[in-house]
Amino acid sequence: MYKDENGYPVLLSKFITDNNFLTSPTLDITTVLDHGVNFVAQNAYFRIPFIDVTNNGVIIVGSDIRHDTASDYTMTDTGIIRSLDGGSTWGSDQMLFLNNGIAAKSRKHNPSILIDKNTNRVFIFVFVIDSYTDEANTGLVLDPPIIWDFVYKYSDDDGATWSDEISLKALLTDLTANYYLSGSSTKGITLSDGTLIMPIYDGRQSNDLSEPGTDFQFRSGFIYSTDHGATWIKSTMVLAPTNECSVIDLQDGRLLLVCREYGNNKRIFITEDMGVSWTPYIGDKYLAGYVCQISTHRFISGSKSRSLICFPTDLEARSNGKIFITNYFRRFREFLLVESGIYNGYTCFAQNGDKLYMVLEKDGDILFYDLNDYVQYLI
Repeated sequence: MYKDENGYPVLLSKFITDNNFLTSPTLDITTVLDHGVNFVAQNAYFRIPFIDVTNNGVIIVGSDIRHDTASDYTMTDTGIIRSLDGGSTWGSDQMLFLNNGIAAKSRKHNPSILIDKNTNRVFIFVFVIDSYTDEANTGLVLDPPIIWDFVYKYSDDDGATWSDEISLKALLTDLTANYYLSGSSTKGITLSDGTLIMPIYDGRQSNDLSEPGTDFQFRSGFIYSTDHGATWIKSTMVLAPTNECSVIDLQDGRLLLVCREYGNNKRIFITEDMGVSWTPYIGDKYLAGYVCQISTHRFISGSKSRSLICFPTDLEARSNGKIFITNYFRRFREFLLVESGIYNGYTCFAQNGDKLYMVLEKDGDILFYDLNDYVQYLI
């Protein structure tokens, strides 16, 4: 319950407005990956940020390390940086995935993070691609044929050391349609029963309209593990042109997939059978903003929870980034303006106890937001 200066209850929307959360919030922001300071050997431009917090309170932030340019089609590695003291100080750069260096556009990019909240094992997934052309101009038709993979590494010591790469390419059993598989540039979740879920999307060259569902370039879904990451299972993919999705576990146990669409609408789908089937959710296409990734997080405090969603709300450019709050993704309330100007658009949330953090990409840098001053207004 929110109260005015006299102690009388007020609506949350009025409380937020009166306290200028949406017009002039006071935000605690630190540049944690600076393109003039970090990974200077790559002449880095940082994009596609991720963040999560281990059970021991270690904050792990990472992103694409794009060589020389912001383009999606340039040599790209993936690296991380860690904080052991809640974001007050940050350690040294850690190169995690170095591109193969065998093609003009060798990349290990689109990173995603998942922490098993029961074992504290940290997983980071990347999409591997070695190509010679700009896929943006040719759909997914690449000449010569590309080398691609979907791989991950894991850490059992809060991100200090990492395993070798492990491939998940075998999750695509039929490669005749020129599929590929990628993480969704976000973070995964651990369900209450211990199941690990990592959002993904696939892509294909085929536009064979005679086969239902194959006329889409990208499709969203997830992979999941019931044995702490020893094996992974791929869900059925949503039959809609979407990608860069995130997943939310509702309070009743159902799973929502919140997806980027190649239009201004945000797509939301629901499954009640661990991704065997999908249906559009009641909040589908309710939210609108410029084409971009969408980050979500279910903030849990004791027996209460509130879901967060963040994306650039301007319809003409990636600007005016806002956090919305919701319970069941049916109604959304504007909560916090996090960036009023032009920015690259991608964000990611993380929680440690009752502390809330976020990362945001802007002008080649990754910014760390300590949102703890606003937690009291969430629940």
